[in-house]
Amino acid sequence: MLPLPMLRSFARPALGVVSPARSSIFCLPRAQTAAFSCATKLLSLRRNPPPPPSARRGRGPIADTRIQDRTQRVEKARPQAEAEPQQESPDAERIPPAASDYFWHNVYPSNRNYNKILFGLFLAISTPIAFINFFPNPVLPACPDPPELRPYARTLLSDIRFSQPWIATKLFMFRLRRGEYRNFTMRHFAYKPINWLRSEEPTRWWTAITSTFTHGGVLHFGFCGMAMHGLIGILCPVLGPVQTAGLFLASGVGGIGLDVMARKIMTPASALANKQEMFNVTEVAARHPKTGQMYMRKTWVPKPEYQSLFLNHMGSSGGLMGMMMATAFIAPRSSWQIMFIPIPIIAPIMMGGLICWDLAGMMGLFQDTISHSGHLAGDVMGFLLYMLWLKRLPSVRIYQATSKKYGL
Repeated sequence: MLPLPMLRSFARPALGVVSPARSSIFCLPRAQTAAFSCATKLLSLRRNPPPPPSARRGRGPIADTRIQDRTQRVEKARPQAEAEPQQESPDAERIPPAASDYFWHNVYPSNRNYNKILFGLFLAISTPIAFINFFPNPVLPACPDPPELRPYARTLLSDIRFSQPWIATKLFMFRLRRGEYRNFTMRHFAYKPINWLRSEEPTRWWTAITSTFTHGGVLHFGFCGMAMHGLIGILCPVLGPVQTAGLFLASGVGGIGLDVMARKIMTPASALANKQEMFNVTEVAARHPKTGQMYMRKTWVPKPEYQSLFLNHMGSSGGLMGMMMATAFIAPRSSWQIMFIPIPIIAPIMMGGLICWDLAGMMGLFQDTISHSGHLAGDVMGFLLYMLWLKRLPSVRIYQATSKKYGL
């Protein structure tokens, strides 16, 4: 008697029964299939002698015996083949074989071609801003322009860019090293919570988008760039370039919105109504810009509990945390590796550790310059986007069914 899998292989072509849940997703090429069939025939010839020509033509007693034996095996395997689809759990994901083959052989390889394009767009937008923020804050009083550049001090934005580009470049780099353009990027590209909480402050709504591409320096930009490169390589082949970019932007912008709502709830209304309650008046030593004499002047310093409201928040970490949360649900068997940890960590365990670290930092258990509330807001947005949007995409359903079936 033949084993049960071989009986099913005989019964299904005769009955026309195909189980969608057990159909193969990875189809072998024709050359490999032909080689496999040839090897099977050679092995069978070595074990048993070939039948006579009459049996191979379908005539004779040996051919009748083979047909009768095959009919008996088909009749025996018929009930098992018919009951096989009903044995599957009702909650099992059933993907049509044609849809799986089309995704893995057409959609997935074509989406992988957009990995470098998406990462290149991220670098093209973020690199100039990170280069400007690499230089120090401006020093007061400002260093004067060099004597050879003073005649062109007010003509940088005029025709000098085209008539004398070398002088325009020298003047631009001198002012860049002096830190003049850093204030502009901090004011118009970074996100400051107090601007969104008080009606008297300028809101600058566009900072919700620009802050996701603004970084504090080269190291900050480098770490975010490495994380972005790895996440795009996982998500873009499954979701596609448009959905991957939408996930990043929605996580970053939505995370800022959730952060503003949380700060609005936690900050007392009296402090928002009266700005003086947020500050302490102190005296600091200062030097007069003209005379050079030292004197004591009063300054307003934010209280420790309100200090984070007046800091510039920047970085793509909010959008990256949303992408990481979505990746932990879409590909839970994927493993990540941190630079200083040589052991790869599974995505759900990594996300659990990051959430605990952000919660500890938000409660003040350790002091650093990281916006832990923005990270947690990005995690929440990634979870919401997966449950409300990404979970329903056909490509995500096919990828999850494949990873569950084959242990990818």
